[in-house]
Amino acid sequence: MRKIAEDGLESTQRFDKYVRKACLRMVRSHAQKNKLGNQLVYLLDFEGLEFSQLASIPTVTYLLKLARDYRKLLEDHTAFILIVNANYVTETLVNLVRPIFGRLLEVLEIHGNNKAKWLPQVLKYFPKSQIPEWYGGSPGYKPVAIYG
Repeated sequence: MRKIAEDGLESTQRFDKYVRKACLRMVRSHAQKNKLGNQLVYLLDFEGLEFSQLASIPTVTYLLKLARDYRKLLEDHTAFILIVNANYVTETLVNLVRPIFGRLLEVLEIHGNNKAKWLPQVLKYFPKSQIPEWYGGSPGYKPVAIYG
């Protein structure tokens, strides 16, 4: 994220395009008849996130812009957010966006890198057949699509 922010306007505009595409996929999936529900559950893996990736004014400014731009959409479509493999950087990030994402942070649960602690929560929200093996899913799991 830091590289994107520090590389300037062209770089952030390119990243914004991918964020908009992800949001469009989310909205389109809700437009389809869905017997499973009308809100999404997110599993975010922060493994490898380091403070240096966030510790710059352009990065913080850009992250706050993204938070403001997509807050309403996420509030309308989010049931639960589970973060795994979190460290102090994650805590810093959450505290940074807390004023902007008030309701969203009420449905946010953060876990460190102790898989024994976060795995039951992952399996509570995701069927084994729908997640990769490293998150407790079934061997041989094949994703429908990979983005990014």
